Amino acid sequence: MMKLFLAAAGLMAAGTVLAGQADDPAAGNEQALVKRAGAELVANQAQRALADADAALAINPSDSRAADVKARAQASIAGQGQKGLAEGSAASLNGEVKRFNDDIAARNAASEANYQAGLAHYNARMQSDAAAYAQAQAAYQVQLKDQDAHHAADLAVWRKNVAACRRGDLSKCGERGRPAPPPIPTHPLAPT
Repeated sequence: MMKLFLAAAGLMAAGTVLAGQADDPAAGNEQALVKRAGAELVANQAQRALADADAALAINPSDSRAADVKARAQASIAGQGQKGLAEGSAASLNGEVKRFNDDIAARNAASEANYQAGLAHYNARMQSDAAAYAQAQAAYQVQLKDQDAHHAADLAVWRKNVAACRRGDLSKCGERGRPAPPPIPTHPLAPT
């Protein structure tokens, strides 16, 4: 909104200058062209501003204000051209970004699938290991009960022999006239 106001004010000022030149029509025309070119530049009419600045420089090639307006108009036109290029390349850039994002999403999906497969394998392995552990524990408990039963039987035989030895049956006595101690149970997993 402010640009339009400034542009309108600049165009009105240029018209006033054109109407008020009496002494030197070329000098007044040149100043009016410079003012109008500046107003057109503010109003984003760079092509028209460039034409007016060129016309002002044709009248007075040493006018620094006209040269400044011309340079700004040329820069504005170059910027608009680059903006057009940027808009054209924005679509390709957006496509490239979309492809990049799609690639990342695909890699993430593959990584998630790989993780889920690994997790399923881990859970299956944990269940298998738990079943094997439970089976090993059951076998160990059976082995302990068997060992305890053998030890109890050996202890009963030893007590019977001790009782027989004390009654005088020397065949039931061990070395030196004493009964042999009962065998000591070993751990079921110890090497034999």
